[in-house]
Amino acid sequence: MVDASEILLKLEQNFDLFNLELRGFRIWWMSRYKVYENIQATLNNRNKENNKSSTDIDLKKYLSNGKYLSSFKWGINNYIQSDILCISGTTLRRKIVDNKYFDIIFDFIGKYDKSNYGILNTLSGNGFEKNHYTLKCYNMCNLTLKNHIIKAIYKIKLNKEEKEYISYKFKKVERYLKNEYNINLDLTRVVCEQTAILFSQYKIALRIIRKINPKVLYVECAYSPTHLLFVYAAKVLKIPVVEFQHGLISSKHIGYKYNESTYKIDPVPDYICVYGSYFETIIRKMNPNLKLNIIRYGYPFLYEELLGKKNNNLIENKEFDYLITTQGEEYSDYWVKFIQGLLEKDKSCKVLLKVHPNEILIYKQLYSKILSSSRVIVSQNENIYDCFKKSKRHISCFSTCHYEALVYDIPTYVIKFPGWQHVRMLEHYNVKCFNSAAEFIDYLKINPDEEILFDQFKKDFFDIESDNINEDKIKEKVVCTNRFFIYK
Repeated sequence: MVDASEILLKLEQNFDLFNLELRGFRIWWMSRYKVYENIQATLNNRNKENNKSSTDIDLKKYLSNGKYLSSFKWGINNYIQSDILCISGTTLRRKIVDNKYFDIIFDFIGKYDKSNYGILNTLSGNGFEKNHYTLKCYNMCNLTLKNHIIKAIYKIKLNKEEKEYISYKFKKVERYLKNEYNINLDLTRVVCEQTAILFSQYKIALRIIRKINPKVLYVECAYSPTHLLFVYAAKVLKIPVVEFQHGLISSKHIGYKYNESTYKIDPVPDYICVYGSYFETIIRKMNPNLKLNIIRYGYPFLYEELLGKKNNNLIENKEFDYLITTQGEEYSDYWVKFIQGLLEKDKSCKVLLKVHPNEILIYKQLYSKILSSSRVIVSQNENIYDCFKKSKRHISCFSTCHYEALVYDIPTYVIKFPGWQHVRMLEHYNVKCFNSAAEFIDYLKINPDEEILFDQFKKDFFDIESDNINEDKIKEKVVCTNRFFIYK
């Protein structure tokens, strides 16, 4: 079955989307991932057994956005010069260090290095929390909220000629999607909305970067539309952009498939920091004709967790039989059905449910059918490792959490919902894949978890030798990477 990434690549090939320009901007990049998400959601909904209308969920989701207003900032941020400017998000995992919120990607700069850095915290999923590890953590919720407003009024943000140009280009794409894949999407509206955001918000991003005057821009997610605003601006100012791996990278991940003919002028990262050699290999295979700058940065957060586990050697209280991590609201129906089957098949089990960041505001609506059970508990404000410590096994469809569970010596299992192929390579490490809860439970009754090749996986994916990890090595990688960009 064709997947969303293949369809998107076909659209880009057949309609020369990368070369679309308005007001001097190559506008396709701003809409690219949104279009991919729409295609993916359509394919997923088509496969659902109970493909009910999402009107009720959409309304509740809209009303839940009121939570964002709690983060609204009166007045403007007082931006201070920093050598390193980081773009993060409120959905990124946090841990508490010295009673402060610690950004698990960027605050290692402050912990292990004396480099001058600041973090722009964009709003998504959770509201902005005060008391951050770095004093230079700026509340960017107003920018994110304005993006939503601009989407609603895009018709007055674009002039007549611009709207006609986008409509002319994308009506042909819409017809192609309908004829070839039976997919009905209003791509013209999506592209108009995202283009309006780019035109309206780009100058704000440019002004912020000029005030902070960094030598390098670090981004959590270079293909995210909000983060892209700053990538566009950094490119104009000739400031190098470095993306840090923040989640699963597979051969189908459209965010790491670049356009060869326009790569040097596109709003894409100049450098990519990955967890290990495996992910570098994936990205290079996806872009065989490009000379990409890829740094094996590692995963300091994960390394510290392993180091702490090794040093403390604590006996953990495994309160839950299964930890389930979800993939987003378009997969919620699959998980509801699976968990219902799990509770029925294993009468005494307890389930810890950690929902995807884009479900945080509406998880009570999405999972109402199973939350009535006293055996299902939703994780609240815990990072994944806190969840591992309390759980005997981990279950997901496709997630970075599969990888982290294996590094943390937690047995992990894959359920074959759409997209599970992204982690199919885990079968090489004796990770098992199942079609249903019944099949999963029947397997556990007769097979031991010890068959999983934990140590081999750590070495292949994260370049980790179980007995060769220490704080000095973590510090060295953080410091050397920062110095490379600050003193280039």
